[in-house]
Amino acid sequence: MRIFIRLYIIVMSLLCFIKQGFSQTSWTGAVSTSWSASGNWTAGVPTITQNAIIGDASFTGAFQPTIAVNAECANLTIGGAVASTLTVNKLLTISGNLTINSGATLSQGNTNIVIRGNWINSGTYTAINSVPLPTVFFAATNQTIGGSNVSTFRNLTVNPGSTVLLGININITSNLLVSGTIDPSESPTYQVSGGNITVTSGGVAKVNASTFGGNYSTTVILNEGSIVEYGSNTTAQSINASYTYSTLKISGSTVKSLSSGLPALNSTTASAGNIFVTAGSTFDLSSFSADRGTSVVGGILSIANNATLIMGGVGGTSPFPANFATVSLSLGSTVEYKSGAGTQIISPQTYGNLVLSCTSGTATKTSASAFTIAGNFTTTVGTGTALNFTAGANIAIDGNVTLGTSTTFNAESFTHTIKGNWANNGTFTGSTSTVNLAGSGTAMSGSGTNNFNNLTVSGFGITATNNAINISGDFGTSGPGTFVHASGGTVTMTGASKTIDGSGITLNNLTISSGFRTSTATLTLTGNLSATGTLTCSSGTISMSGLSNSISGAGAKSFLLYILWVMLSLLLQLVLRLPAH
Repeated sequence: MRIFIRLYIIVMSLLCFIKQGFSQTSWTGAVSTSWSASGNWTAGVPTITQNAIIGDASFTGAFQPTIAVNAECANLTIGGAVASTLTVNKLLTISGNLTINSGATLSQGNTNIVIRGNWINSGTYTAINSVPLPTVFFAATNQTIGGSNVSTFRNLTVNPGSTVLLGININITSNLLVSGTIDPSESPTYQVSGGNITVTSGGVAKVNASTFGGNYSTTVILNEGSIVEYGSNTTAQSINASYTYSTLKISGSTVKSLSSGLPALNSTTASAGNIFVTAGSTFDLSSFSADRGTSVVGGILSIANNATLIMGGVGGTSPFPANFATVSLSLGSTVEYKSGAGTQIISPQTYGNLVLSCTSGTATKTSASAFTIAGNFTTTVGTGTALNFTAGANIAIDGNVTLGTSTTFNAESFTHTIKGNWANNGTFTGSTSTVNLAGSGTAMSGSGTNNFNNLTVSGFGITATNNAINISGDFGTSGPGTFVHASGGTVTMTGASKTIDGSGITLNNLTISSGFRTSTATLTLTGNLSATGTLTCSSGTISMSGLSNSISGAGAKSFLLYILWVMLSLLLQLVLRLPAH
């Protein structure tokens, strides 16, 4: 068996060697300058599957090659042992790589070259300046322009579906037409200089330098449907506001920011005028705008998971990008309203994560309409002094609420539903609002001030650490809701004609500091009850568990007989535990 395997490997190696031998033909220059003359080649005129070599040891004749009729080859190598010049006057199609070695020359007349491999120029490339201008077409999926010498093209076209990666700077004397993708590389990044660059519909011009001009020192034309992608992973980028983008794409791990307002994005068709912020990237509008035009309704604003949109504009309108028919803020995306002094308006969107922050002084945030947060809601003072957020409508938050130090959430008169954890290290002011804690298994924590108006618990198994909770309105559970306050925590209730209702409520300390309270709840106290206001237990029950609990305060307390029975039962249990004399 081993002998058979060895024989098989030897035979296959020989076949590969033979095949490679027949797939190569070298220029001899023995007959004439004609590329199409078989006598000028060691293995006949090159075909699309044959490599052509000009300048190896086989070049013993006196004639340099010229292409006068359409020609083709696989890989083309010019130069080597013999100084060589290839003149192209008719269409040349190269299905593989073009290599111009040091000391060699490729001279292109007013014709085209189509290449499907890499362009490697370490020699000399020239293109005649005549009409029609010579054009080089890049026509494969992944190609590179490289070598040690800069190539100067008359016309250069990147075909649809093709991606050209620059490994060196290039010059354009006339036009660069991008219908595929041109990528100037990164670390280092390279530049296209001179002429015009036109990005057609579906074409992509990638920017990896800190500015657009760092990659494209040309006149730029962005057609409807074109894409410009700022995608550096190593350099913070400033987005050029001189162009009317059709689709602006933000990618890469560094921050991409505006230094001035963008012209309204192209809106000549419904599919034009898009902004895509991809995963892991950040688009910082600073205090400027990035709106779509209004000629035709359409356009997409998309912030992907793990992507961030930052806005700093203040004034009478929201800085959120406007006029997009579709706004997609993924669950894991983050939108941050980041400003200093002045009022910043929160746009009514369905957010992933929403962050309100401050850059200097006291920042004010407000909302004019209801909005939803599918992820988390965070307020942070940032580098500023204080932050005040005032709700202008209902807010639904499916994730966690985190209120940072020196920040205030004014709930006003609206209903706010929270399904995640509540961590307050700032100040919550309930005004006349209702807060519904609807997330099962969630927790309240933090060292901040909790001043609720109405507080409803509709989620099962909600707990609170030993923080203080102040309630001036109604308090209770609904549906499957249960609430347990940890040891050391105090619920303080104020306000007249308010109620405590529902079941599954376990508090540590309960203080009725003022007003008149009616309890219809099934309530358990593990700590103390203090009433300087009035507490009436009209139809519910209050059970006091544990030892050394107290009922105090000068306020009136009216209980059902049940509470008295519970206390007598506890007293009896205590007596029974005493040792006999």
